[in-house]
Amino acid sequence: ELAATGSRTWGSWWDGRGLLNLRIYDFALYVDGAKAKQSRLGRRYHNRPPSKLQKDYYESLRSSKDIGMSLVVRTNYALPIGIMAREYERILRKRIAVVGGNSNDPHLNKMLEYFKEPNLPQHVKWGRNTVRK
Repeated sequence: ELAATGSRTWGSWWDGRGLLNLRIYDFALYVDGAKAKQSRLGRRYHNRPPSKLQKDYYESLRSSKDIGMSLVVRTNYALPIGIMAREYERILRKRIAVVGGNSNDPHLNKMLEYFKEPNLPQHVKWGRNTVRK
């Protein structure tokens, strides 16, 4: 089930690029709803509204072994693989730290390996060193 969506833009009013405001990539987070409801975390926070969730909820969600989650990322432009990989790594490490995790988490490092050129499936590549839109 779709749990969250978002996008990353390039361009900010603070650095003078505000008129550009280009969407670099979109993302979607999918969660296995049935597993989430049956998980320890799901039972613990079953009837709490999102506004009442504490920081420990997000920490527990991040490291839960009994909830299946998938992250789908789609670039909006043909981007060099190195730029895409560095951007994803920077954002993901920052987000993990925000929810109280370790930015050098071995599971995160393993996931980031998928963004390296030799590990990307051929159908997402566009030429050499570029990711297809």
